[in-house]
Amino acid sequence: MRGVEVDLEKQLLRLEEQFWKGNVDFYRHNLTEDALMVFQEPVGILARDTIVESLAGSQRWAEVRFRDVHLLRLTDKAAVVTYEASARRGGEPSRYSAFASSVYVKRDGSWVLAFHQQTPGSED
Repeated sequence: MRGVEVDLEKQLLRLEEQFWKGNVDFYRHNLTEDALMVFQEPVGILARDTIVESLAGSQRWAEVRFRDVHLLRLTDKAAVVTYEASARRGGEPSRYSAFASSVYVKRDGSWVLAFHQQTPGSED
């Protein structure tokens, strides 16, 4: 069973990386219809349509690294992945650090993001 969990963790981390770096189309195809994201003020709580709209014209992250990753399988069709992220936008020397949690659900055979929350860490 552990091998299945390792495979799921790798799959969800690949999705997570794309949520950090990906474009609007990736978000549209990989968020649930009722997805929510929670960030520190002034951003606050965002629903799916606002999340997608906020990406238009925004600079995406050029790189992201994950550490201290944990996977919690809730059911056969729901899982939580938590980690500490260190990310950098293109052309910027400073890094952003955050503790993050994402809830994924399996719909029509694919894992999609239902919820994501970030708590800023200390900057590198």
